Amino acid sequence: MRRIIQNLRIGTKLAIASALGILLVALMIFSQIAGNAAVRKANGIAREQHTIERDAIDAKASIRGMQIGVRDIRLANSPENLKKAGDYVERRQKSINGFTDEMLKLVHSQGSRERIAKIRSLADNYGSEAQKIAALRSEAIGIEAKRSAGSELPADAVAKLANLNDEVARIARDVTLPIATELEVVANKQIEHAKHRVEQETAAAAQEMASAERTSLAIGISAALLLIGTCVFSVFTIARPMSALSSSMRELAEGNFGVVLPGLGRKDEIGDVAQAVETFKVKAAEKAREEAEVKMKQDQVAAQQRKADMIKLADDFEGAVGEIIETVSSASTELEASAGTLTSTADRAQELTTAVAAASEEASTNVQSVASATEEMASSVNEISRQVQESSRMA
Repeated sequence: MRRIIQNLRIGTKLAIASALGILLVALMIFSQIAGNAAVRKANGIAREQHTIERDAIDAKASIRGMQIGVRDIRLANSPENLKKAGDYVERRQKSINGFTDEMLKLVHSQGSRERIAKIRSLADNYGSEAQKIAALRSEAIGIEAKRSAGSELPADAVAKLANLNDEVARIARDVTLPIATELEVVANKQIEHAKHRVEQETAAAAQEMASAERTSLAIGISAALLLIGTCVFSVFTIARPMSALSSSMRELAEGNFGVVLPGLGRKDEIGDVAQAVETFKVKAAEKAREEAEVKMKQDQVAAQQRKADMIKLADDFEGAVGEIIETVSSASTELEASAGTLTSTADRAQELTTAVAAASEEASTNVQSVASATEEMASSVNEISRQVQESSRMA
């Protein structure tokens, strides 16, 4: 595995590291977006449920307003008060219908829709019964309006008024009161359900937020570890091999052709550089060997030339010395002949004086000294010639 990684091109390594980094960043962004979307959704549902809760509370208040309106209808003693109480009940009923319509737009669960529909149905029933009570009270107010000042109503009118009041009490006791009680119970259930959903969605939003934060933290740590790993990977697979290769190249530049270049055999750019430098090293070594061979041949030719020059010089010197020796020998022979002639002359001229005879002997002695010196000079010339030849052989 390590060798496979080493053989990857540097561009491929950097591309893989960059791709992993981009992938982690994309995952972080996606996680953040998904988390924010989930939080927004949970918050939206929580807001909807809060709106439903508020509408349910307002509907409950309107129900109580209808109850107050029914009470006012029962207590009304004039057509104006009766109409005012009836209008109030009608307004409260319309407000309940408005709240239920708004809640139906927001709810999604079947249970909530059924409860809201039931609230509306019960409110409508309550309104219908309130209208019946209003009609009965209107008839009763009309009967009481026929009473003259200080006079009593006829017995049949009193009986009818009592029946009307009894019917109103019955409807209020047996019909509207149970409807109002059931309305309040259903409204309370819807309020509790909405409040519970608000708490659930708020908790879900907080949980989604915490989950998104944990995911982002995990991805961020992974990205940091990836960057650290990329740095370590770059140091061990790129920087250190390049540094080792640079050191080897410096040794090669200093003339050490035996250095082993690191990175040979790798398939990445470092291997390419090492192979190129290895080729350069081989070519440089071959050129150095060729230059050494040429220089050796040149030195051999120069040595042979020097040897030939020394031999020629020795020969020339020996020839010159030989001519000198020959000249000296010839001169000594001539001198010796002259001495012989002089001796013969001295013998024939006995009459010469004793001084001439002594001079003749001295001349003969000088000739012998010259001959001896000539022999010594010949010996010296031979010794010099031998030394020159020995020097030529040593060269």
